[in-house]
Amino acid sequence: VLPKASEVVGLEPMLPKVLAAKERGVLLRDGDLDSIDRQFDVVSLINILSHLPDVDGFLAKAAKLVKPGGTLLLVTGNGGDLQSSAEYPDRLDLPDHLLFAGKSHITGFLERQGLDVEKFEARRLDTVTWAAKNLVKLAIGRPGRLLVPYRSRFRDVSFKARKRVGQH
Repeated sequence: VLPKASEVVGLEPMLPKVLAAKERGVLLRDGDLDSIDRQFDVVSLINILSHLPDVDGFLAKAAKLVKPGGTLLLVTGNGGDLQSSAEYPDRLDLPDHLLFAGKSHITGFLERQGLDVEKFEARRLDTVTWAAKNLVKLAIGRPGRLLVPYRSRFRDVSFKARKRVGQH
């Protein structure tokens, strides 16, 4: 729950996605990080890291949007911590996914931008529910893969990082 005076700004660089979100009652602004000229207490980046061709460049722009002492929240997968694609619980969707980073890689990306990781969480995806959803996908002819639950090292990982005071 956000404080009463909170302002939420959603940003999406692809106009068709902005229009689809608006149809669902989600207000997004059409643009990229360069179109924002102010700083925020919290900036969140959810499931976009693996789609970026220049992670350091993007995170440098995102970090500039965080007020000193503010928070950057980042959620992505830990594909870089896996030893092979067989451990990935879903299709790799190449070339849509450009980066497979692990915990140490992502921590390094954040630290280079003046952000200190305060909290890290990993959430298992290869549950019985995930396996059942994949079976349904396969049964109806959609792409999916058979998997045995609780075998993959793949996780959704979340980072809460604080911007160092004195960083711009």
